[in-house]
Amino acid sequence: MLKGKMNADQGPALKPFDGKDDFTDWQRMMKNVLIQQDLDDALDGKKPESMTEAAWNKVLKKAKSSIEIHLTRSVRSHITEKMSAQEAWEKLENVYMGKTVSNKLFLKDELFGLRLEEGGDIEDHVCRFQNCIANLQKVEETYKDDDMAIILLRSLPSSFKHFRTTLMFGKESLKLEDVIQALQSYAKLDDITESSQGLYAKGKERGQEKTKEEKTGNRGRSKSKKKKEKKEGC
Repeated sequence: MLKGKMNADQGPALKPFDGKDDFTDWQRMMKNVLIQQDLDDALDGKKPESMTEAAWNKVLKKAKSSIEIHLTRSVRSHITEKMSAQEAWEKLENVYMGKTVSNKLFLKDELFGLRLEEGGDIEDHVCRFQNCIANLQKVEETYKDDDMAIILLRSLPSSFKHFRTTLMFGKESLKLEDVIQALQSYAKLDDITESSQGLYAKGKERGQEKTKEEKTGNRGRSKSKKKKEKKEGC
């Protein structure tokens, strides 16, 4: 990882892409870095009319440099010194997000094989689903909105059967955004319920401990009283 942190106005440091992490996510964040540095025009190679040739050449060099320092050595080997920022950007896309048939099949397999385990993290699951969709869109593989909604619903465990039925009942179509919002609300409600149950359990436990202490105290006082009465009687 890069040592240190970026300037406050540029956000946190971006981990260099190593070829194993999610390329689409890295590419998105890398573009954000270039935007913060006012270098994103270099990605499409179009010089702003108001910019001088000298200033534009400086932008191109800085953008290429920024991209390279956010790559590991093995990934950087795909880029030559003569490449522009735009050419380097497109080269990385071709290598790690190539529009090949086999790549599409692997991405489809990842999407349709996505499953949320019982008790799993819903927010993380939705994030992984959205990444799958974004990766497929990169290779020009798109789905209708209601199809994506159904795919997401079918990736949920059997305990969500009532949840699925409620969302689909009486509707001609279903929006992916509606499903995601419903899942996020469900996750928040689940967190609140778990928190409430935890507080109730702790309260009950404390109550039991208090009752136990009271009983122990009463037994102690009773024994003391009996001993005292016995002593007085002797």
